[in-house]
Amino acid sequence: LKAADIMSSPVVSLAPEMSVAELWQVLVQHAHLDFPVITERGALVGAMSRNDIETLLQHREVFYQPPANSGINNQQQQPRIRRALRYETFINNHETKMSIVDLEQLLLPDIQLDMLVDLTPYVQIADHTIDQHASVERAFEIIRTLGLRTLWVTSTTASGTVGSTSLSAGALGPIVGCITRHDLALLEELGETDAEIRDNQKSVVGTYKYNS
Repeated sequence: LKAADIMSSPVVSLAPEMSVAELWQVLVQHAHLDFPVITERGALVGAMSRNDIETLLQHREVFYQPPANSGINNQQQQPRIRRALRYETFINNHETKMSIVDLEQLLLPDIQLDMLVDLTPYVQIADHTIDQHASVERAFEIIRTLGLRTLWVTSTTASGTVGSTSLSAGALGPIVGCITRHDLALLEELGETDAEIRDNQKSVVGTYKYNS
């Protein structure tokens, strides 16, 4: 079994800067616990959890107006004021979770949904990835050893481009899926033996039963 065989796909990703409306729709439409943050060029910045997004949406002081679409030269426009939460505030709010209903009552009545939020100060950087052709055994080892909740799966590309970024042969390409601790727990419950995997999947992986 390869990582691509068990990954969840497609992945719901975030941009480094998003509107309040876009972040709200991510929460309402998707039940994922983690989201990769990806630039327009397809580069992985890091990841944010669902709890991170909920925390930011509770603090309207981090919202700011989008640039005016007028004929004014960019150099003449007033700079947009961006405020970031203090680390202590951000972490402490993680312990105070709000339901979607409560968050909706707090957020929607009088907030301009086109206001923007800069996610970059809150991104968990250096997130871990694995190639789609790597073995499930290797994915299991990474998740267990590092205590990860989500492991992002990337594609290995031939020479070419992702967005406007040039890639050499064998370079890591875009994120194509993710593997979670829950996915691997399901495999453990199946208790497949090496022989069964050979028969059913035509590939030798090894056993999935590891000690905690």
